[in-house]
Amino acid sequence: MKKINKRIIANIRVILEKKEMTVERLAFESDITKSHLSRVMSGQRNISLKNIEIIADTLGVDIEELFKKLT
Repeated sequence: MKKINKRIIANIRVILEKKEMTVERLAFESDITKSHLSRVMSGQRNISLKNIEIIADTLGVDIEELFKKLT
């Protein structure tokens, strides 16, 4: 898995934890299928820019937050 994908996934996990939100809830609220999001979060699939934007909106963060080194 590429470094940028790892960083984005790690940042999503950190934000989810801070918001006390599950991946399942993120999938539901973002209208991304749970199976697709699970594959992305496990590193089996790359995340698209479109889905990065949707996830950032759903989490209520600027898209830049998903690219920063948070962890």
